[in-house]
Amino acid sequence: LERHEVSVTIVNLPGADAGEPGGRFRVVAGDGCDLAAFADEAFDLAHSNSVIEHVGDDARMRAFAREITRVAPACFVQTPHAAFPIEPHFMTPCFHWLPRAVRAALVRRFALGQWPRQRSRAEAFAAVDSVRLLDGRRLRALFPGARIVVERLAGLPKSLLAIRDGSGGVRPS
Repeated sequence: LERHEVSVTIVNLPGADAGEPGGRFRVVAGDGCDLAAFADEAFDLAHSNSVIEHVGDDARMRAFAREITRVAPACFVQTPHAAFPIEPHFMTPCFHWLPRAVRAALVRRFALGQWPRQRSRAEAFAAVDSVRLLDGRRLRALFPGARIVVERLAGLPKSLLAIRDGSGGVRPS
């Protein structure tokens, strides 16, 4: 990073532990769905790894995609694939394909993946609603003009990448 004079700006929600910044790393509290603190094309590249599925509903996903492509001409966005049979956050086979109420009931009864057992019905629904997995069609709609790559594990679609090389293309509106 030093040799190429690369600097990295990490945007994380206020109050989130971002580790110790230093050297060429700068941590900024913010919301990836509203990066108004940064000018258009303020960065050469925007990178997001397993974030877009956590930002909220469709409107917030669209805002996230719009902001990523606004602040950088090139982007690399990774997200777990909804077609993979093991939900990566709850680490439970077919969990994400179950009805919402069944998923909430399960997280009230068991600790699943990164989630401890939820104490209340409201906490259970909040946990379940905090993850919205995408498929290729939805990611393509969020990032028109990006190349969509499917990462596979044992032949199954494990995750998706939206890649824009910065050479132009359509930006989400």
